Amino acid sequence: MQSIEQRGIVGLGTEAADPFDMALFGISKRLKVIVEQDSVFRQQLRTLAEAILSITEPPCVESAPDTECQTAEAETKGERSGEKTSRIRPAIPVEIREAAGLGSFITPSRPAAATAAASPNAKVEDADLPTIEKRLRLKAEAAEWCATRQRLISEGTNVQTETDPVDRQLIERAKAIDDCFLWMNHRPTVSDLALYENLAGCFKVTAEGIGLVRGILKDPERRSLEQALELLAEAQSALRCAVSQLGYKCDQDQLYTYTWLRQTCSEIQFLIRRYMKLDDLADATSWPDIGRRMEELRSRLEEARRQSRAYELRIKRIRYHLKRIADQPDADHEHDWNVVLNTIHEMVDDGVPPSDTGFRELLLPVLDMIPGIELPQNVRLVLREIDSYLASRPEVDEDPSTSEPTAEVRAVAELLRGKEMVLIGGVRRPHSVEALKRAFDLKDLIWIDTKEHESFTSFEPYVARPDAAAVLLAIRWTSHSFGEVKQYCDKYSKPLVRLPAGYNPNQVAAQILQQRGKDLAGNAGCG
Repeated sequence: MQSIEQRGIVGLGTEAADPFDMALFGISKRLKVIVEQDSVFRQQLRTLAEAILSITEPPCVESAPDTECQTAEAETKGERSGEKTSRIRPAIPVEIREAAGLGSFITPSRPAAATAAASPNAKVEDADLPTIEKRLRLKAEAAEWCATRQRLISEGTNVQTETDPVDRQLIERAKAIDDCFLWMNHRPTVSDLALYENLAGCFKVTAEGIGLVRGILKDPERRSLEQALELLAEAQSALRCAVSQLGYKCDQDQLYTYTWLRQTCSEIQFLIRRYMKLDDLADATSWPDIGRRMEELRSRLEEARRQSRAYELRIKRIRYHLKRIADQPDADHEHDWNVVLNTIHEMVDDGVPPSDTGFRELLLPVLDMIPGIELPQNVRLVLREIDSYLASRPEVDEDPSTSEPTAEVRAVAELLRGKEMVLIGGVRRPHSVEALKRAFDLKDLIWIDTKEHESFTSFEPYVARPDAAAVLLAIRWTSHSFGEVKQYCDKYSKPLVRLPAGYNPNQVAAQILQQRGKDLAGNAGCG
């Protein structure tokens, strides 16, 4: 393959020897060298590129109070008919991107279909809601990261090593979801970080509203559907306001949600009186109150479901098999656990939310007895909700009967004193972090929260840390396999311990010594 020098500057003009072309090529090569050597200049250049993209995008026309982004409809029709629209940006020549080292952020990767927003008249089916909800949740994370990244940069953080990896992880996760574009990560930054926090909150409550509606749609009686639709309308309107405050035209998934609401209300002959017009936008800062009212409605619906016969029959089935397990803990209960886990999975599939308190009440007493096997996805969601509940209530996680340090705890403290330990999985519990640091006299405990479908490659920098003496994998809380994490532990010669139960120091110490005690003792001896 010919080099760029051999080929000339393809695509910049009809004649490669043109003086302007050659000067531009020389500048791009010099720019690449500067970008590679100067991280501050690299960030400034990123901001400039994003600003150029921003000012070249056509504005969203809001000519009527009862429509959303009318220009989007015309552009969508133009794409379908093969006509060029103003949303299609001219491509920046590959040679310039490569020579300047700017390809990763001047032209963000995005499916062609995503360049046009949804038309208000396009059909959005009920079956589209799970994907819309998934995109909204990832966008909430991306908006939160925008604020965090800006704080880190202002504190002098190394962009290349500290923030760029997270940017790449978010992009990879977005690529795994159909038609997902994290526009907030390609916009010029704003000084008011509260705007990002409001944007993230609005994305979250809109996703929660869709989840709430989805659960109701699966209920044959469709209890409180109208109230849930009104809450979702308010949430998407607040999101519209938050998006506009950051100078963006309109978010694709907010528009999809609005379109689905309008279609659904037309079908069921229900009128939403507020927050469905551009001159009646909800306040972007109202998302906490919207979330609170959604949770209140969800709690009432849960109580109604508990009174239903189908729900009660399943709960009784789970309770019966869990009692068999608790009464004879040393017996073989493979069949009992299969019934319990499959029933929970079916209930979530049928619309019972993973946060249902009925699950929590049943599973809390036997939480540490759940077998360390590959759990169904819905069961992992239920366990994650329980984990979040425990993380917010330290008194629930403490067991007075095992508060005294055991001989195993003292032995592990001798091996790990003054070192770091990495824990992968679950929701970070501040009280458990302090308890483990104190029990093992650790320099630090690095707890990595995990999310569904998150790439396991994000764990490598933590495993590679020189002071990390051991890595714990909370297999009950993560979808990642033992083998995936073990690749990095083997690469950096770090012992990996599977943690099937809770985070009590006595339990953790017993697992460490049982699985990798000899390795740790050998490493300590070498040190």
